[in-house]
Amino acid sequence: MPTISEPVGAASAGRVPLPACFDLLGRALAERGLFVEIAAGDGAATILLFEWGPVDGSTGVVVREAPFKEVLGPASAEAGAQLGLAERWLDDAVGLTSAPRDPVALFEAAGTYPPTSCPGLRVLVAPPAYLEAMRRIAQGSAP
Repeated sequence: MPTISEPVGAASAGRVPLPACFDLLGRALAERGLFVEIAAGDGAATILLFEWGPVDGSTGVVVREAPFKEVLGPASAEAGAQLGLAERWLDDAVGLTSAPRDPVALFEAAGTYPPTSCPGLRVLVAPPAYLEAMRRIAQGSAP
């Protein structure tokens, strides 16, 4: 099971399972009414923000690249603080899950978080074509 091992407080017991980290992050995002996708694979990762609701007078979804500072930063800090993790725990997690040296870590951490209620986070294994298509959609051009 992949873990994050940068505890910052004495109360931390060393390693925290990555799914537990993602679960708290997903809950923090859902409480803010957000849904974020981390798609990783082949040494790259794309972080996208999905916004549902009226789009130009119709119902739909807007997909855009998630600005870390405004969207993920506060939720990541909240989740990390609850687990006693270093401030950059999410950077480390995305680096771990997208690293070609450890593809098993991403498969083990892939999922929707939290899994039993309204999710705020989806982590998935993605082929390069998916990463590129989603980047283009987020930038407003056709895949």
